[in-house]
Amino acid sequence: MTNKNKAYASLILNIAIVVITTVALIYSLFFGGEGNMEGADFSLFCFFTIDSNILVTIASAILIYYNIKNLRNDTNAYPKWALILKYMGTAAVGLTFMTVMLFLGIVYTYPRVLNSMNFFFHLLTPLLAFIGLCFFESGKISKKEMFLGTVPMVIYGIVYLLCVLVFGVWDDVYFFTFGGHIFMAPISFVVMFLVTLGISYGIYKLQQYFTNHDVSKKVAGLMLILFFYFFAYFIGYAAAILIENIFIQLIVFDAVATIVIWALSLAMRNSSVYDAYWSLTPMVVAFYLFVTSPNINIYSLILFLVFELWGLRLTINWITTFDDLEWEDWRYRMYRSNLSPLMWHIANFFGIQMMPTIFVFLGFLPFIALTRFVDASPLSLIGSAIILLGIAFEFFADRHMHRFLKRGVREVCQEGLWNYSRHPNYLGENLIWIGMFVALITSSTTYWYLGVGMVVIFLMFEFISIPMMEKRQCERRADYKNYQKTTSRLLLLPKRRLK
Repeated sequence: MTNKNKAYASLILNIAIVVITTVALIYSLFFGGEGNMEGADFSLFCFFTIDSNILVTIASAILIYYNIKNLRNDTNAYPKWALILKYMGTAAVGLTFMTVMLFLGIVYTYPRVLNSMNFFFHLLTPLLAFIGLCFFESGKISKKEMFLGTVPMVIYGIVYLLCVLVFGVWDDVYFFTFGGHIFMAPISFVVMFLVTLGISYGIYKLQQYFTNHDVSKKVAGLMLILFFYFFAYFIGYAAAILIENIFIQLIVFDAVATIVIWALSLAMRNSSVYDAYWSLTPMVVAFYLFVTSPNINIYSLILFLVFELWGLRLTINWITTFDDLEWEDWRYRMYRSNLSPLMWHIANFFGIQMMPTIFVFLGFLPFIALTRFVDASPLSLIGSAIILLGIAFEFFADRHMHRFLKRGVREVCQEGLWNYSRHPNYLGENLIWIGMFVALITSSTTYWYLGVGMVVIFLMFEFISIPMMEKRQCERRADYKNYQKTTSRLLLLPKRRLK
């Protein structure tokens, strides 16, 4: 990855940190803290979350100057002091992230620690700072300087314990004393120091590795796309935050985020920037719904886990096939070359990006109902089992196809599941949404009409995806027509004999 590209990526991430944290801080100061950071005006500064976010924002603002300088000189160099300041800030917000995810989320519940501006303080800013420092901001940091990553925590910890135990002006919001047990304070301090040291060491090792080894085009592309998605989520969240109806709130979030991705794909001249969005975003939304749900039980937990497994498998499969930002799906290239500029932009926005977003959202509606209005019943396990079956079909279909393609054979793949179905991967995808609806309908028939998404997704595969794929295969492989005559279109069925 060139110095200029690294400087561009670092600049974008640093600007995002400054803008997001500044807006979140102003909002919190005017409207008061929320969740576990309940306070007003400047009392918010007693929270390590706020202080660590301010520190990394100051460091990012300083680095913006050097980002611009690097772009002008085609370099990737930063003063040691500025880099260490960013390192200290990143370790500090890293501690915030780990504390929230592994401790405070359990104590206060995740809805409280990830709602409103807490989402940016606790989750988004730490991730952006981590990506920027580790992958794009090169510079030598010694092992001794690594310990500087613990300095913000040590200073804050001492001030915190004094204000809680000696002066009594702060509440023990971080449970250092575990409910007033003074002897627990030094133990908690040592534990937090060791956790911070571990975070600092991890950041140090990654940052030094990518200082000494160039970031590959694949890693750089993945990091940039991940940032694009977080940025789109931020805009979508801001657009939907004041909407009370959960269905409308989520569709506004999803649609606005898709529009942002569409605009970024135009800037990148690559519509495949969207490709991972439709599998990653439902996972993010499902996590948000699950941790904020009033209707959690073991059956909804199982449904959540198997659905996340679906999204994780698809996203990992996309990552393994992703080369760099120059790659684009063959269908998009075909549309671009065969359509007029106007029709291409219409097809790109509505067909390639907005339509999958809407269809997946419709299929996802039963999960919204199950986490907001309906308690999942034991019978919902049937739906979870159907989803697991769909995941298995997709997994083995992809595995058999990848193994076949490695051999470089120009014939039709008839290995494994492909011997019984021409589209076993599409069969698996249909089972995901059928299983989601079954999980809902076996728990309550009140929202039966939310099965519309399952039907729409089936019709999309039946009348758009499958015909398009079959036409391409017939053009590329002479034996595909015989394959059509002997092999089931979608369901797994025995081979038919040629007449």
